[in-house]
Amino acid sequence: MRIFFAFLLAIAVGCDGSVDESPTLPAATPTTPAPEPPPSPPGQVTGVEVAKKGLDFVLWTWDPVEHATGYEAAPYLATDPEGERNILFVEEPSVRVDGFEPNTAVWISVRAVRETAGGRAVGEWSSRVFAETWGIPPGCTDEREHAIAFSAILIEEWDGTPFLFHFDRDSVPEDEQPDAEYLFEIVERLSVKIEEQLGYSLLEVGGWTQYGLPCRDGGSRVQKQIVAYVSSETEHGNYLVTAGPKCADVKYYGGTVKGRRDGTIVHEIFHLFGFAHSPDPLLRTGRPHHSQTPPGIGHPMSTTLTGDYPESDIPATYDDINALRCIFPSD
Repeated sequence: MRIFFAFLLAIAVGCDGSVDESPTLPAATPTTPAPEPPPSPPGQVTGVEVAKKGLDFVLWTWDPVEHATGYEAAPYLATDPEGERNILFVEEPSVRVDGFEPNTAVWISVRAVRETAGGRAVGEWSSRVFAETWGIPPGCTDEREHAIAFSAILIEEWDGTPFLFHFDRDSVPEDEQPDAEYLFEIVERLSVKIEEQLGYSLLEVGGWTQYGLPCRDGGSRVQKQIVAYVSSETEHGNYLVTAGPKCADVKYYGGTVKGRRDGTIVHEIFHLFGFAHSPDPLLRTGRPHHSQTPPGIGHPMSTTLTGDYPESDIPATYDDINALRCIFPSD
């Protein structure tokens, strides 16, 4: 064994110590990988809806499609010939299209795309979804005058600084604080909705406070804030939320805020903004309703904001928010 090892070493190393690199093994022949098969088409896009819109844009969103690597969106106007419609490619399940005119009717269809090393496949087009951009807001008339006649205390304090919305912690039982936190979320989403439409902020969430409930019975206090609190009083019923027209407080009667996850808080905030109930005698739900405010006192709410909001916790409509432009002008 020692003789054989020495013989190999003599072949590899010369007498002067150099290494002989000439003897090499033949290289292995590379094998060509099999081509990847073409991808199967992804599923059909569903859940297309209008997430936001304005005077000149629409933002659509839809449900993600499994295995999709992108999406093709085809927004089009009624006047666009079918063969000339632009197709936009996006990687995420949303698309925003700008440059529309006010009051423009537009449709969109979307399909999923799957791209792999084997090629490209597309799914079926979704059902088309309709949207219409906002119209140009009408000029102001007597909205501010009527609103001040109903609830002047916040309106006259408006200086372009958003009002802060607080909740009095001491009045809310500990096990009901998650429900109050949800009301903060509603107010935050209302704030975003107002700013998107008006172009400036009117309301912000300030968080918890220990205010001491100083605003009962229509009393006055420091302005620029709205404080919600739970009251043990029950003479107004154990379910009603009310806001005094001369006081920037929202009162939850009956000693509880549990389960109040609807549009009532938005309704009451609009009372503080100078809105009275709609004068329409009948809401869409069929429930009889009569305004409790004489004509000219308060800007009338939409029927939706008045109380016809079984499926929405932000029932303020485009017209409701547009009136805020006149009641709380930016300049």
